[in-house]
Amino acid sequence: MNKDDLLKLLEELNFPKDQFYILSSGCLVFYNLRDMANDLDLCITENLFEQIKNKYDLVMILKLWLTLMKILLTNLI
Repeated sequence: MNKDDLLKLLEELNFPKDQFYILSSGCLVFYNLRDMANDLDLCITENLFEQIKNKYDLVMILKLWLTLMKILLTNLI
């Protein structure tokens, strides 16, 4: 993703600007130290995390992910 792609993604997320900051390669793209980033890493406040957790039921998503990992690991052993 280039800078425009990252900006579009941030717009779509619509997070309050005082509730997160950008890490890793995304930050380097915004400072013109890299041309592209593969993803967008954010550090978010506890308040924003709670809002997201409640909106998307992250507990259920985590349980599903852990179940999938157990199945994959069992098949690899």
